[in-house]
Amino acid sequence: MMNLEMDWWPIIAAVLAVLAVVYYRATRNFDFFKKRGIPYAKPMPFLGSMWEVVFQRLPFAEGVEKMYNLDPESKYIGFFEFETPILLIRDLDLIKSITVKNFDHFPNHKMIFEPDLEPLFSKNLFSLCDERWREVRNMLTPAFTSSKLKSMFVLMRECAKEYGDYFASLPTDQSILELKDAFTKYTNDVIATCAFDIDVNSMKNPKNAFYVYGKEATNFGGSSQSLRFFAVIRLPWLCRLFGIRIIKQKIVDFFTELVVSTMKARDENGIVRPDMLQLIMETRGKLGPGKELSIDDIVAQAFVFFFGGFESTATLMCFAAYEVGINDQVQKRLQEEIDQVLKDCKGQVTYEAINGMKYLEAVILESLRMYPAVVGSDRVCVKPFELPPRVPGAKPYVVQRNDNVWIPIYGIQHDPQYYPEPKKFNPDRFYDDPKQMANSISFLSFGVGPRMCIGNRFAILEAKVLLFFLFAKCNLAPCTKSSIPLKLNRKTFAMMPENGFWLKIQPRNAKKAEPRHLKMGWWAIIAAVLAVLAVAYYRATRNLDFFKKRGIPYAKPMPFLGSMWEVILQRLSNADATEKIYNLDPESKYVGFFDFEKPVLVIRDLDLIKSITVKNFDHFPNHRMAFQPDVETLFSKNLFSLRDERWREIRNMLTPAFTSSKMKYMFVLMRNCAQEYGDYFASLHADQSKELELKNAFTKYTNDVIATCAFGIDVNSMKDPKNTFYVYGREATSFGRAQTLRFFAVRKFPWLCRLLGIKVFKQKIVDFFNELIARTIKVRDENGIVRPDMIQLMMETRGKLGPGKELTIDDMTAQAFIFFFGGFESTSALMCFAAYEIGINVQIQKRLQDEIDQVLEDCNGQVTYDAVNDMKYLDAVILESLRMYPPTVISDRVCVKPFELPPRVPGAKPYVMQPNDSMWIPIYGIQHDPQYYPEPKKFNPDRFYDDPKQMSNSPSFLSFGMGPRMCIGNRFALLEAKVLLFYVLAKCDLAPCAKSSIPLKLDRKGFTMVSENGFWLKIQPRNAKRAEPEKIAIPGTTMLIDKIRDRHPDN
Repeated sequence: MMNLEMDWWPIIAAVLAVLAVVYYRATRNFDFFKKRGIPYAKPMPFLGSMWEVVFQRLPFAEGVEKMYNLDPESKYIGFFEFETPILLIRDLDLIKSITVKNFDHFPNHKMIFEPDLEPLFSKNLFSLCDERWREVRNMLTPAFTSSKLKSMFVLMRECAKEYGDYFASLPTDQSILELKDAFTKYTNDVIATCAFDIDVNSMKNPKNAFYVYGKEATNFGGSSQSLRFFAVIRLPWLCRLFGIRIIKQKIVDFFTELVVSTMKARDENGIVRPDMLQLIMETRGKLGPGKELSIDDIVAQAFVFFFGGFESTATLMCFAAYEVGINDQVQKRLQEEIDQVLKDCKGQVTYEAINGMKYLEAVILESLRMYPAVVGSDRVCVKPFELPPRVPGAKPYVVQRNDNVWIPIYGIQHDPQYYPEPKKFNPDRFYDDPKQMANSISFLSFGVGPRMCIGNRFAILEAKVLLFFLFAKCNLAPCTKSSIPLKLNRKTFAMMPENGFWLKIQPRNAKKAEPRHLKMGWWAIIAAVLAVLAVAYYRATRNLDFFKKRGIPYAKPMPFLGSMWEVILQRLSNADATEKIYNLDPESKYVGFFDFEKPVLVIRDLDLIKSITVKNFDHFPNHRMAFQPDVETLFSKNLFSLRDERWREIRNMLTPAFTSSKMKYMFVLMRNCAQEYGDYFASLHADQSKELELKNAFTKYTNDVIATCAFGIDVNSMKDPKNTFYVYGREATSFGRAQTLRFFAVRKFPWLCRLLGIKVFKQKIVDFFNELIARTIKVRDENGIVRPDMIQLMMETRGKLGPGKELTIDDMTAQAFIFFFGGFESTSALMCFAAYEIGINVQIQKRLQDEIDQVLEDCNGQVTYDAVNDMKYLDAVILESLRMYPPTVISDRVCVKPFELPPRVPGAKPYVMQPNDSMWIPIYGIQHDPQYYPEPKKFNPDRFYDDPKQMSNSPSFLSFGMGPRMCIGNRFALLEAKVLLFYVLAKCDLAPCAKSSIPLKLDRKGFTMVSENGFWLKIQPRNAKRAEPEKIAIPGTTMLIDKIRDRHPDN
């Protein structure tokens, strides 16, 4: 038995070394402020000074306030954002100096998002820097002048009236309301009408696309979104690898399409509106080279305006309404002011009247003071700046280029030095002179200086108008769900209450409801972490003695990674590791290994494999469920993954798609496509034909074949490699390192992937295939088109399968996708391996080309379906390629009822498989076993020449599986490969080049069967004249005749 033991010490040493380096990098700056004599908030390794926020012991706002109060006498203190030292500025004069007087030293915010990860955030006005920020700021500022706001006020007023009427008309049993949900519907409708001229009513129709996507885009209230937010900031490379985004691609696409369609409609209809988008449109062609705004730039500005108007303003109104609702005297006084304005305006309130309401303004400003939309603001230093001593007698401190400073908005606005009794809601602070107070440096809710929020007047007006009509018609009062006092949410960095904004809303004059009136030590944190690690280690290792107890030889596992640790650590390719496990004990009918922590049997014996997959199929009818349906619909709902009766229904439905008559029809389409590719390769110029990577070329062919055979779409990916079908197909089937890592993560940690939104396939790919199928079905239905393919078969079952069995679009898409995946990726890989082996084996190439030439001669140049299928040597070449390089290196089955396996060796005990046990069939190992294939690493098509059907139907040939679960598309794949190779070799010679790897090495970075360095060959037209036929003399004469070629040479 092969020894798979390993020396653990190098791995342990390597892990410890990595941990030491990571720890050093995370803590190397932790004495930064201590060296400089600046008081600072003590950090925790990896988490920085905000560790209490990360551990959800404190809300973000209170974490900032705690740091602000660290040293009340100091003008500034320090803290660590993770490992980065940051100055927190406490002194108001110093804040004014930094943000106004010396703005040229601190003009920018910190760039926290990578542009390729989050274009909506990274390209908007808040994130822009230097000259680009000035250009866009100057462009957008006129959108918020008094004249523009007056125009938007009319739209806000109509919208707010509707919401006021809605709240006043609520039945008694619906009067307890969570304000955030209701108020975001109002802000959504205001933005839709003010910025995009879209008339929606989200209270009556909460499923309108504008609200649904807006709600999803701005939902930062959950742990999942907050976790993604920090991940994108902190680990952009990892997020890029896993495709993690804060804003999902479908949302980016929605806003992009919205902006583009709005601009197009305005251009085509001559519409001019007084808003931000119009200002941007008017700059087109005027900014100069390199300064024009792209669609991404425009969408980013529109999105940040939407984000502020939707989320931040809704939150402001919630806090204001909540405080008014629980403070009777404040509510009474505000309603008296509202009633007087309505009386003065004769019921039709005006822009000037709203802006003249002193108490309403005071309520809004006090809400902003207590609950600012952002708890801190930042600046980045661009040139050295000397700060005064933090306290008298201390030394000045020089802020260097790229250093960050923070302005603790929440801390300042809750400082009793500036606002006595800061936790008390008291609008009178702002009543006498609201402008002076709002412009004070101690009021920072909208920032200060040139970087101040340009949309502040819009936000305040939007809030005032709704609160006006709400309190004009309704009373707010606490209910049983109201939290008094309000507690801020510790699970998000957004300013939100812990339990929502619950109040009772009643029509005016109705009787009000009566109001309802962790500390963790470090040892506990450490204990909790250790406990989690111990549980994880126990779960990962509890079964690792499974096979030892049962006397079955097994591949030694590594904790957490299982027996395939060499694949995961990229020490071996998936195929080589499978072969290694297969060869573990050549005398045993089966061996064991661990798929992560799960014990799995590897069946080595061919008779036993046949028994499991054919004779006793009822015990092993299913593949293992590798994906959760809500995480990966394309994989989880396709034929390969389906189980039991559902699998039988779909298999029976789809099998007729691959009959001989259907294959003959598709052959014509394949032939036309392959002829084009053969001509293309033969016409390559000398500089192009020197070196070609086959995979790239062959996936274009398989893409075009699938497009025409399955979807009726005519594309030529060699001439147009950017066609949507090919681009999405290539991305969907490209299992590089990132895709492979996501694949294993989705299998192993579906709950985490669900939380973080990690998928194997990006949503845009799923949407593309869903839309493609839906559109194809619609076109066929509307035009009476009938085609002999898989989609047609699925269409014809509609209404015939019975309740609960009908195919949804997701079901249809999943079947079409697996057909596409196999036809695109697996078949192109087969052709690459076959062409590569032909190219480096001159005699095989010559013999195959002789066969091809003869067929062309027999068919007068127009090859037929039957002629291709009768080509014995071409068939043998394809089958030998499949033997050496099977598309999947293993197949699996899951036991559904107890099944007794025979003793693994004579004298051993039988082994009983139980329901849910898994077993593997090691395809690659069997097909590389010299017992079945002598010299298995040698490419020798003659193995299959004499009787290809018998060989390909043998249990030792498993490239397409065996039994009822055998791949139904195998004939399609074989034909697709044969036709292309026929036309390529009819017109071209293949030969090794400088980049060719001989022998071929399999890639260790993915689990698919591909070459490590690609499939590089030289392709040349068959220009050389073929040798004249050999002449022979007729005995007894002087006549010479051509020697007849031996059609079946003896080899």
